Amino acid sequence: MYRLRFTLIFALVLLPFAGCKLAHSFRSLTPGTIRSGELNRQGNTAMVQGKWEEAEKKLEEAIKINKKDAELRLSYAEALWNLGKHQESLKQLNEALKYDENEAIHLSAAEKELAVGNLKSALRHAEFVVRFAPDNYKGWAICGKARRMSAEMLPKDNENSEKYRQLLEQVKNDYYRCLYCPSAASPSV
Repeated sequence: MYRLRFTLIFALVLLPFAGCKLAHSFRSLTPGTIRSGELNRQGNTAMVQGKWEEAEKKLEEAIKINKKDAELRLSYAEALWNLGKHQESLKQLNEALKYDENEAIHLSAAEKELAVGNLKSALRHAEFVVRFAPDNYKGWAICGKARRMSAEMLPKDNENSEKYRQLLEQVKNDYYRCLYCPSAASPSV
């Protein structure tokens, strides 16, 4: 009986505060944010169906409404990438990172920077991923691949031989971590 009374009193004391918080979150649902959410859903559906042009249009319209939605920009960047608009895609990812520095955005940026040959940028994004998610095998794989590609670009002379050896040692460590991450079902980049 005491527990029930305590729980009831506790709930009555905290409920008004929770209600204010709930009411505040519902107030932020404006017609614009609702429309942006609809466009985002339509754009993501189009991407799943491989309709990249349609996805680009829907997501671009959604971003005009909701400029600070990082996940929305991530989806838009993916659509742009699949349309071959690589620089625009990277620009959207960098814009998304201004609003939310999360693992998924950094990982996408790392993959795309690596694909266009921006090795330093790819490594910077991948290192962010593994620093905050050390069990992310894709992050380790990108670190290893970016370092390996950097090592291959070094001139083959005595001056760079130590740097080359150090890079290859880091590559070995990155790939080792990649292979033995708990999340690595079948690591490949």
